[in-house]
Amino acid sequence: MIFFLEFANKLIVASETLESIEELYKVFDKYPKERVVVSVDIKNGELLSKNFEVSLNDFKKRFD
Repeated sequence: MIFFLEFANKLIVASETLESIEELYKVFDKYPKERVVVSVDIKNGELLSKNFEVSLNDFKKRFD
């Protein structure tokens, strides 16, 4: 994922594809948040993620 930011102006990161929240923090640490678009995938009012368990509210709180 990091490789593409060297060439693209923006990167869309889907919550469904994240391996962990830490993976998203690594992107934010390396690149300005203005260059990262987080697509929050929701199903039945819950955060949709294949790789980690976190509620939608907890996910939102991490970025306040």
